[in-house]
Amino acid sequence: MEHLDPDELTLLALDESATPASSAHLARCRRCADEVTEFRRIVQRAKEAEALALDVPAAPERVWKRIRALSGTRAVARRRGRPLARSRRRGCG
Repeated sequence: MEHLDPDELTLLALDESATPASSAHLARCRRCADEVTEFRRIVQRAKEAEALALDVPAAPERVWKRIRALSGTRAVARRRGRPLARSRRRGCG
């Protein structure tokens, strides 16, 4: 049995309209139906995480300084536009 394309499975998980052919396939193919179900769970968890993140205030600079001190890094990734973490160890970033 030929399975649905991964892109189509992803769109179905995002509640895009299913074609009659893909609906029929999902009705008889447990593997594809399970993948759509799992993708939907992932989408739901991502939406929940995003909603939680909106309620979290940004950490003050003193927190970032302490993280840098404990982790041995010169710069720690922060919100948009800031540099990614760089290790003091040679060859790590």
